[in-house]
Amino acid sequence: MFAQPGREFRFAYDSDTKPTTICNVRRDLVRGIELLEARGATCKVVKWNPTDGKGLDDLIVNKGAKAYALAQQNAIASLRDKGTHYRTEYNKIAKQVRFEIGDLGNERLDLEIYLRAFYKGDIADGARVIGESDRVRSLR
Repeated sequence: MFAQPGREFRFAYDSDTKPTTICNVRRDLVRGIELLEARGATCKVVKWNPTDGKGLDDLIVNKGAKAYALAQQNAIASLRDKGTHYRTEYNKIAKQVRFEIGDLGNERLDLEIYLRAFYKGDIADGARVIGESDRVRSLR
């Protein structure tokens, strides 16, 4: 089996500048990470300075093999990217709810966001997205 407990996967997506592309890539990155982690694999994300190249191939051409090795060595745990994705989703849905319904209290807003995230994604998306609300984060 490809995804096994203890196997490490590294993700290194190109650095894009278009906001919708960034959002879509982050969503797909998080989905891939969650699927692999559900199988017991560990996941890291390789990051580098985008001015050194859009992708790893550009990084190697522009800065050499040592820069590539350093980027791999400095790969970070996936937790930050997952948090960023779900926080962005929370804020996007909150903006939409406020536009459609108006200003709600925090509890009602969180409930509305939870329901929309749940219906938009899978069964766990509501909990993942609402976990990034300021109110819920303050309880941790």
